[in-house]
Amino acid sequence: MSDAPDHLPVGDLLRNAAQILRAGAADAHKLQLHLAAVMEAEQRHRGVAADVALLQSLDRMTQILDDLAVALGLAAGSEIQGRVMGWQEILHHLRLRHVAQTLSSGSTDHGKGGQIEIF
Repeated sequence: MSDAPDHLPVGDLLRNAAQILRAGAADAHKLQLHLAAVMEAEQRHRGVAADVALLQSLDRMTQILDDLAVALGLAAGSEIQGRVMGWQEILHHLRLRHVAQTLSSGSTDHGKGGQIEIF
């Protein structure tokens, strides 16, 4: 990502990461609700037992994402000094372009065009 700075204030990184985690937690929650409804319908129509462990692991992941978003968002509001150096190098290790862009700039307009990044 050539337009990203080579260093990033730590507070910006925390705030931007919290934004990504909040969006991920919201997506995971929607998935959890949908999967629960599908599993309930399967159980009613076919007698297939719901995989409770699967729903519990998805719920745990959702709560982890949400808790991390809260923690990083609150940390971003505190007095933080310093910068993350070598930011460009860090970005090269990320798989999703919209994550790199949001971490760098806080913008959430990336990846909304209906295109899915398959890796």
